[in-house]
Amino acid sequence: MQNSGKNWSNDEDTQLTNLFVKYHMDISEIAKLHKRGVEAIRFRLIKLGLIENESNFIKQELIELDKDNNGKNGTLLLTEIISKHFIEYDKRINLLESKINELTKKLN
Repeated sequence: MQNSGKNWSNDEDTQLTNLFVKYHMDISEIAKLHKRGVEAIRFRLIKLGLIENESNFIKQELIELDKDNNGKNGTLLLTEIISKHFIEYDKRINLLESKINELTKKLN
C-alpha cells in the first residue's frame, strides 16, 4: 500500500467521508482507492467521527454484507466478518514474525 504511514490530507478526508457516507462504499474498496489498509481506513473513520467504536464498525459491515447477501442469515454474515478480520490479523502476525526473524538473523 503506497500511502501506508503517510499523513492524511484534507482532500483525502473529504473523499473518504463522501465515499463512506454519501456513496456507502465498502471499506475494503475505499482502502484500495486510497492505497491504504482496511484498518487505516477504519481508524480514520473513527477519528472523523463516522464510526464510534469497534462494535459500530462491525454493525456497519453487517449492514454492507446484508445489502449484498439478502438470502444469508445473521450467523453466516457474522462468520464472514470474523473470518475477514482473522485473515487481516493473521497477515499482521506473519509480518511481525518475519520481521522478528530478520532481526534475529542480523543479531546472530
